Amino acid sequence: MSDVVDLAAQIEADRIARGVAAAAQPIALGVPGECDGCEWWMPRLVGGLCPYCRDGRPRPADWEPPVPPNSPSAPAAPAISKEPAPMSAKSIQLPAAAQSAIRKVTELAAAKGMSIGQAAAELIDREIAPPAAEAPTVVARTLGVPELLDQLRAAFDDRPDHSAELAAMTERATAAETRAAAAEEKLAQFKALLA
Repeated sequence: MSDVVDLAAQIEADRIARGVAAAAQPIALGVPGECDGCEWWMPRLVGGLCPYCRDGRPRPADWEPPVPPNSPSAPAAPAISKEPAPMSAKSIQLPAAAQSAIRKVTELAAAKGMSIGQAAAELIDREIAPPAAEAPTVVARTLGVPELLDQLRAAFDDRPDHSAELAAMTERATAAETRAAAAEEKLAQFKALLA
């Protein structure tokens, strides 16, 4: 004998199977035209009937019948622009951890009164722009070659002489190498005594 719970489960399974079968039915193709039931023009009729006549439900109180596209009262189609379409926008997302970058973008957008996307593009353009010309290039253009050579010679002559420091560093390095060699020799003698 079946339990009541088993019977309820079977009824539920049957209902689900019927619902899935009904949902799996192909949707009927509709065609625009006048409904055979109410004689209103509708953009989609199935079997010659509009959805209200097919389902038997009443029309809403604020319902207005649709207007056929070729009737004089139909709204005019929007004009097609002859101009080329603008470039499509690209979306770039910053990770939430990039708080300093987000702060810079929002600060620039607020300061210049532009969108965040434009501010981000401006910051990126600044970063990838070629570096500005260095000051010596400007000097070379304003001075003649002889004057520039005189300035370079003067800068070279004014540099400090580091030869004494270099000699002292070389001397210290040689002394350190001598001490290291002596320490290694003493270490070898000590190892020989312990062996």
